[in-house]
Amino acid sequence: MSRFEIVIGKTSRTMDLERSIDDAQNLDTYLCQIIGERNGQRKLVVRRRDRNFILISVDDKMYFIKQTKRTSSSVDFIANGRLTSAYLPTEGIREEAKVRSDVASINELVSSNFPSKVVSIRVSKGSKQKEGDTLLVLEAMKMEAQIKAPKDCDVVEVFVREGEMVARGTKLLQLKFRRVEENP
Repeated sequence: MSRFEIVIGKTSRTMDLERSIDDAQNLDTYLCQIIGERNGQRKLVVRRRDRNFILISVDDKMYFIKQTKRTSSSVDFIANGRLTSAYLPTEGIREEAKVRSDVASINELVSSNFPSKVVSIRVSKGSKQKEGDTLLVLEAMKMEAQIKAPKDCDVVEVFVREGEMVARGTKLLQLKFRRVEENP
């Protein structure tokens, strides 16, 4: 289960999102609980995914969503013509746990959070990376995610190959973060 803060204009709502399996229709289905609202549980179904948009239904109302910006802790998107932002709350989370994306946990050991496909590997063993450099690109649920270096680092090991399908928890890369005085 993941907790998000959704902001539309000046209105903010906190919600828990939990994926459930709908084998009958073979669709991605989620249960969404809006915190603090009576009868705040909603059923969210991904009806269609494309590289440029997602079509979802929430309690049978359809929404066309186009992602405009994504970071490790937020995503901005347009839903039915309205600019919307979703944030992962960071209160109470250890600093090293904040460095993550939906697709991969990024610490000194980078691992997959979901089954995914390794689309491209942009580093090699022994390479030096700067904060923000793209390490690799994964595809999960038909969406690509660039996994970026959270800090200046050296690549100690690459555990996967391009085109490989990986399970949740699979080790992808081993990094060694550099201290400030070690930077070239």
